[in-house]
Amino acid sequence: MEKLTLKCLEKDNLNNENQNLYNNYEFHKYLIGRADLESIKITLNGKIIKIYKKKYKNLFLQLNYAFIYDFNLSLYYEICSDKKLIKQFLNELKSFDIDLISGLYTCYQNKRPELPNNNFLKLRLWETKIINTKISKNIDNLKGTRKSDIRKGLVNQNYQLNVFQNKREAEKFFQSVYKYKKNFPLICPFNYLNQSLLKENAYEIRYLNKGMLSTAGTLSCKKLSIINTIITSDLDKEIRSNSTQLLIWKILNYLNLNKIDYLDLAGFSSYAINGKEKGISLFKNRWPGKNYYFLYGETFYVSFRSKFLLKTKNVKKLFF
Repeated sequence: MEKLTLKCLEKDNLNNENQNLYNNYEFHKYLIGRADLESIKITLNGKIIKIYKKKYKNLFLQLNYAFIYDFNLSLYYEICSDKKLIKQFLNELKSFDIDLISGLYTCYQNKRPELPNNNFLKLRLWETKIINTKISKNIDNLKGTRKSDIRKGLVNQNYQLNVFQNKREAEKFFQSVYKYKKNFPLICPFNYLNQSLLKENAYEIRYLNKGMLSTAGTLSCKKLSIINTIITSDLDKEIRSNSTQLLIWKILNYLNLNKIDYLDLAGFSSYAINGKEKGISLFKNRWPGKNYYFLYGETFYVSFRSKFLLKTKNVKKLFF
């Protein structure tokens, strides 16, 4: 086990040309440079696992939770089939005082992967849609009600797109967003020390003189951008504007004008287990683009204290 550095990444040959920002050299440089994350590299069965650890602390508790991106799928299969490797993997996490995994993504695949028999991390089948931003040059690249709804939004002069490119511009915006999703300003742009590594933007569709309808954030490298949490406001629901479709279309157009070729919609469930997941899956999957597949998991407890504390509703709200 060792600290992740840029030299480590160079040896891992992460500087690839595929359309997966999670497995992109610039993305891992960004994560290593984040002031709020500790970057760790462990080797298991000769394969590297990159872990990003975040500390949560208040007057009552302290928990360390981890994010794991571009987890090698074949390695996961190997670990699942060998109890000794499972134990070794968990011991590695415990040795670095990690209490829980709150996000794990395997590498993107062109085909839907199989779930292992002993799926000890309880990973689920997930997929994403990667859209060529050039479709935004012509509304006729869309079909059905999405096309007609966006066309109405484009001619409605009450709808305004705001793009925030730095923390100073976005400060008041984040204050208004906070009430809709508490952790949005933490996972979206401008909070870290490495703004030069990946381009960060926040976007808002606003109803003039009334307020925000919907918002999202993106992280972008040279040719690819990945979308962050999309938030819809109460006002959007009240006036039934369905502004998230217009928001994505406007983001695609903005990225295309700034010579970023692809937008990754950042994942949705292949097999939705509740109404919220079903709605997200329907919304994202209906956009034209190429589907990539991966396994995804969250809230895997490593330590007993995390399992005990996160059974408490008030504590759980801090994380999810």
